[in-house]
Amino acid sequence: MNILNGANDFPDDVISRTWQRLIRQGSVPESPGMVCDGTVHLCAGAVLVREAVAVHRSEEAAGRFEREVTVRGSDYIRRVGCGIGLDGEAVGKIIIANDRLPGHNRLAGMLAYLDRLRLQETKPEVS
Repeated sequence: MNILNGANDFPDDVISRTWQRLIRQGSVPESPGMVCDGTVHLCAGAVLVREAVAVHRSEEAAGRFEREVTVRGSDYIRRVGCGIGLDGEAVGKIIIANDRLPGHNRLAGMLAYLDRLRLQETKPEVS
């Protein structure tokens, strides 16, 4: 199953859900994520894959991914992403971008990254 559509590597609904979840999360840790006071905080790549799983499989499956990813690591993020039709290389680029940003700027930086992906989605194709 391939869930990609258009110029960027991720469906717009998944990008929007990722953006919203990162805002609710309030901060973005390095990959894959961490558990803080019993709450899971995911890196941007893990949030994107989690939201893709929720959209294209189920919220229950997304919850399982969320619980497992912090102990299984960044390769698990890419594997699950590929398993639902995302481009593993593109998921990897999000993880790298996430981890290269300093912690104090990571949320804003990843929201800007997602906005750029969304803009790619709306650009008309040139023939």
